[in-house]
Amino acid sequence: GQSPWSDAGSSRWEGAMMPVKLTEHRLEGPLLLCEHTHRCQPHGRDESEPVARVEYRLPAGPVSDADAAGVVARQPDRRFRFRHACVRHDPERNVVRADQSRLKVAIAGAGGLIGSHLAAHLTTAGHDVVRLVRRPAREAGEITWDPDTGQVDSRSLDGVEAVVNLAGVGLSSIWTKGRKEAILGSRVRSTRTLVAAMERMEKPPAVFVSASAIGAYGSRGGEILTEKSDRGAGFLAQVCREWEAAAAPARAAGVRVVTPRFGIVLTASGGALAAMLPAFRIGLGGRIGEGRQWWSWVALHDALGALEWLIRDPGLDAVVN
Repeated sequence: GQSPWSDAGSSRWEGAMMPVKLTEHRLEGPLLLCEHTHRCQPHGRDESEPVARVEYRLPAGPVSDADAAGVVARQPDRRFRFRHACVRHDPERNVVRADQSRLKVAIAGAGGLIGSHLAAHLTTAGHDVVRLVRRPAREAGEITWDPDTGQVDSRSLDGVEAVVNLAGVGLSSIWTKGRKEAILGSRVRSTRTLVAAMERMEKPPAVFVSASAIGAYGSRGGEILTEKSDRGAGFLAQVCREWEAAAAPARAAGVRVVTPRFGIVLTASGGALAAMLPAFRIGLGGRIGEGRQWWSWVALHDALGALEWLIRDPGLDAVVN
């Protein structure tokens, strides 16, 4: 593919499917040489320790290496600390839920930022994840659907215990009339398609987690907004209103419907933060207007944990901020 990283090392699997060593070589970029080695090594009797090592050389040779060492090291250091926290947190999360049954979860929008990470998040917890894809299915874990025409085979969803709907055209573009129609239509059509499929099932899933957004409240400044707050005005509020209304009929089929209203999901892996960073890195980032606009956000890892909680908690059957 087009990734600047290439797998160029050994990759063995031992014991509980633990990668012992993986080495990546950087093929493009400002560093003349960069080799990144991930290694898992024993740490006591029943534990392992992830270790990462980065070796690099800058184009100007030893002088630039010495001058830039601190600057270059800060970025991987941040990443390693974040990865370490995730690696430590995920097993702890799974241990807490070890006595709970594993679920079969279908994800619409599994190719997007949140959906792709949610699929990995649930899989590592032992759940069986099925991805809804718009192309012909290529493997057992995929179901073909076409939300634009309302087509999905409800029989392919047999055995699914939870459906998560994250499908929809992205917001990060110029909102022309056509784009606004696509933003609204893609969300409503995908939701209606899934609801209709669940209504046809002899045994529908127990829960339908259908995404929405805090745009439902409109622009309210510093007002504290809860799930009981009135909805606001504007285009995004209209989108959320129709999006949530499209999910509600699933309740008539005996499905618990939860509507998470997301803020902006931030991660270095992509999305809004990745779109903004280039401007700031070249010194063009700054305030817009007076700089006092309110911007509610959530870290990706927290959003994934919240989604798993919404799937699991039978007491939730409503909007959740």
